[in-house]
Amino acid sequence: MRLAAVAIAAAFACGIVLGLHPAVVRNTASHTLLSSFFVFAGILILVGIILVRIGRLFLATVASLLGWILLGFLGVALRNNRGMRST
Repeated sequence: MRLAAVAIAAAFACGIVLGLHPAVVRNTASHTLLSSFFVFAGILILVGIILVRIGRLFLATVASLLGWILLGFLGVALRNNRGMRST
């Protein structure tokens, strides 16, 4: 169980690093980009659940890790989004 937690934390950290890339920071104001990534994260979560139910654990792991990378990316993208800041 500890290895799974380390893998999830590493995937989330990779998403954060990807979100800090200068080319990405310029495009975080795009609501289309952010909303499509939220939809894609939801799809990855559902695909992972379905794959676990049918016994495809490797593919479910890949979907889960991609989902965590995307969630880390979205966290940084939302933080850097200047249009949504209240202060």
